[in-house]
Amino acid sequence: MENGRKEEPRTFFQRRTIPRNKQRNRNFVYETKEFNLNKDENFAIQVNFTFQWDTDGEASIIYGEDKSSNGFYYVKLSNKENSRIHIGKIIDGEQGQEIQVQGDVKSIRKQNRIAIIKYGNELKFNVNDNFVYTKNFEPFFGKGIGIGCENIQNISFNLFFVNQQKS
Repeated sequence: MENGRKEEPRTFFQRRTIPRNKQRNRNFVYETKEFNLNKDENFAIQVNFTFQWDTDGEASIIYGEDKSSNGFYYVKLSNKENSRIHIGKIIDGEQGQEIQVQGDVKSIRKQNRIAIIKYGNELKFNVNDNFVYTKNFEPFFGKGIGIGCENIQNISFNLFFVNQQKS
């Protein structure tokens, strides 16, 4: 991050594959862990992943998930090259506001990277090191941060980490 402050990255996991082989939240399977991020400070969430199957499917970062899994934010990419990027939220188990932006999404067997960066009162979204969207930071529903897979797809998540800027 900026201002020469030290960061301590926390790796969620490395080299993990999630096939969509069970149902959770419709056709969406995901896994989160609780992180005690200080939302008043800057942070970054990043995941590198690869689509393995040439079928319709999507990979997601889930963040701010509550314990009941009824409220969370997401960034979702489809495995079709140069497809739309979905940035949205689920509120009380129902689809909330979602925007779609264009981005440089790589297709099957090519690595993609999603980064969510909180700086000040903004969240910045990057896909494959290219800026795609900025929005005002909203309070999280909970502490859950993780990854997801939607529809019939096998996704290799190569690296996922969370950085909290230390004061």
